[in-house]
Amino acid sequence: MKPCASAFILQNKSQEDISDLGKDLMVDLFGGKSNDTLSSLRHIIFTKKVATAKAFVTPERLSPTSPATRFHSLWVYFEIMVWMGMANDMNPTEWGWKQENNQLIPLMTKKIAAPDELLKIIHCKLFRGCKSS
Repeated sequence: MKPCASAFILQNKSQEDISDLGKDLMVDLFGGKSNDTLSSLRHIIFTKKVATAKAFVTPERLSPTSPATRFHSLWVYFEIMVWMGMANDMNPTEWGWKQENNQLIPLMTKKIAAPDELLKIIHCKLFRGCKSS
């Protein structure tokens, strides 16, 4: 774990290097083996929890997804570079941040949460205000 973490203080690392190192760290933190991917580890953890659960298995109990870990790793690396005064030519919007109302907001994912049709159904069920068209 230490070699992966140490790389986060080195300047000029590529986004892919940081993403891969972050994924390796998460696999290690969640007790995976060196040949596990985050996706396979998430599946292993999920099946173990479902097999022994007495209630609904919440997603918070699983390892993070690969895209979530990628963005988290990019944010962390950018923040470390800023703190160390080494973010000279780094554009935060290339490192997992978006500019919104003169503030930097972390990106969570580049994918939509669900198709619009499904989101509308969920919204209508929650607020009971939709009319069929």
